[in-house]
Amino acid sequence: MEASGDQHGAAVLQALRRRNPHLRAWGVGGPALRRGGLRAIAHAETLSAMGVGDVLRHVPRLLRLRQHLLHLARRRPPALALLCDAPDFNLPLGHRLRLRATPVVMLVAPQAWAWRPERARTMPDEVDLLLTLFPFEPAFFRRYGVPTEFIGHPLATRRLTRSPDSPPTLALLPGSRPAELQRHLPVMLQARRRLEQLLPTNTTVLAAAPTLDPRHIHDLLGSAHQDVEVLSGARAALQRASLAIVVSGTASLEAALAEVPAVVVYRTDRLTWEIGRRLVKTPHIAMPNILHDGPRLFPELLQRDVTPARIVQAAREVLRRAPSIGAGLRGVAAKLQPPPPWTEPAEHAAELIWEVIQRG
Repeated sequence: MEASGDQHGAAVLQALRRRNPHLRAWGVGGPALRRGGLRAIAHAETLSAMGVGDVLRHVPRLLRLRQHLLHLARRRPPALALLCDAPDFNLPLGHRLRLRATPVVMLVAPQAWAWRPERARTMPDEVDLLLTLFPFEPAFFRRYGVPTEFIGHPLATRRLTRSPDSPPTLALLPGSRPAELQRHLPVMLQARRRLEQLLPTNTTVLAAAPTLDPRHIHDLLGSAHQDVEVLSGARAALQRASLAIVVSGTASLEAALAEVPAVVVYRTDRLTWEIGRRLVKTPHIAMPNILHDGPRLFPELLQRDVTPARIVQAAREVLRRAPSIGAGLRGVAAKLQPPPPWTEPAEHAAELIWEVIQRG
C-alpha cells in the first residue's frame, strides 16, 4: 500500500465511524490507518515492494499473509472488506472473500486504463463496488461490467497555498518507498547543486514520507544533511516550494494542486522498465499531464534520462513556462472535485460503502 492509499483509507474509516461509532476494523494498514483505530494484522510499510524482481522476492510472504487474512475472515466473517490500493494483492483476496458472501469495496482503482487492461475483465468477480479518484476511470471500468463511482480526489479538497514571504525554495520529493528513495534522492541532490544558478537560493527542503526510515534518509543525504531541511510529508515541503523535483505518483499531483512548477522523474529496475514500456498505453506518466487537455504541464524524465543535467534543463523549461501553465493546473484541480452535492471524498465513499453493507 502506498502512503497515499493509507491516508485515503484512514479518512474513509473515520467517516464510517462517524456513521457508526461502534464500528471495528482489522486488517493490513500503514501509520494513518493504525492511528485511525485499525487493528493491524500486518504493517503495510513492511510489505512495500517495487519492481518485478522485488515483488518476486516477496511473493511467499505475501501469499502467507493473504491466507492468514482469509483464515481470520473465515473465523469471524466481516460485514464488508474495504480494499485500499495494492490491486495485485487485494483483487485475488476480494475474489476469495466474495465467494464466501463477504461484500467487497475497492478504494483507488488499478491503473488498468494505462497498462494490463485484462485486470478489469476479472474485477466483476472480485469487487461489488469500485471507488475511483479520477473522473475518467468510471467509464473505463463500467465497460468491463465493474460497478464504479467517482468520489473525487482527497487532495483536491485541501489544496495548498504557498506562503508569499517564503524565499525561493527547492523541494525534493523522492517517493514514499525505500527503493524509490534509493534510486532518486542521490541524483536529485546532484541536480540541486547545479540548480543554484537557476534558482538563487540555498534553501532546499526534502519531503520525508511516513513510510520511510529516517536513518535511510540521513545516510543518503550524507554531507548534504546540513543544507537540506527534512520535513514531514509532501504538503509541508510544497507549501514552501517555488520549484519541485518529484517522483512520478501522488507527489506530482500534489505539486500541480499547489501550483508549484515541477520536474517529474522516475527510475525503476531494468526488468520492470523493459516490461513496462511495452505494456503502458498512455503518452504521459504524470497524472497532471494525463488529466490536462493539452500539452504537458510538467516535463517528464524517465530511466536513463534522469540525470542532473537533464533535470536542470527541464527545470529551466518549466520555470520559463510557469506563468502560462497556471490555468492548466487549476483546470486539473477542478476536475478532481467531488461530484455535487459532496464536498469531501471520504464522506461520499462512506455513504456508498454503507449502502453496500446494508444490502448485505
